[in-house]
Parts: sequence; C-alpha cells; structure tokens
Amino acid sequence: MVDFEQYKLKLTSASQKDVDKLPTNVKIEILTRHFSKLKLNPREYSERLHGELKGFYSYHFGHHPEYRILFAIFSDEIVILMIAKRENFYKEAYRRLL
Repeated sequence: MVDFEQYKLKLTSASQKDVDKLPTNVKIEILTRHFSKLKLNPREYSERLHGELKGFYSYHFGHHPEYRILFAIFSDEIVILMIAKRENFYKEAYRRLL
C-alpha cells in the first residue's frame, strides 16, 4: 500500500480575492477537485515554470474558458498565488510577483 503525504494548502489574500470573483460552479470545482489533486501530488499535476517565473508552478484546468492556478511549494506547504483565466494569465503573474 502506498501512503501519500498530503501538502498543506494556503491562499494569499490576492488569490482568495481571485476565488471570490469566480463563477460559483468554478469555485466548487476548484475546491472539490483541483485543490485535492494539488494537495496530494502538486508536481505530478502541474508544470514547472521557467524564466522569470522559475520556482513557481502552473496547474491548468477547464475548457472554454481555461483556467490556471499559480503556486509555489515550500517543503510540505503549497501557497496559491493566483487563480485566473488563461488569457493574460502570465502577464498578470509577472505584474503581481515581480
């Protein structure tokens, strides 16, 4: 039997505002499906970012519109930094983080 250690998940105040702005069905999907996947194994379900966003990860979900979750991993903790639609996601990420 494989025992997976779960990560703790924290939202920044900005990412909590992002969640608050989302449609109800997307909020429910994030809370019930996507955060659970990230807590279990964040590196498996996401892609490592490069360039100026090196050290951060992006998790993709949804279709029309497609959403992204930007996060960082610190030992046993995942910090959600931003949740937004794919359009202009990385431009907004640069603005928030750099």
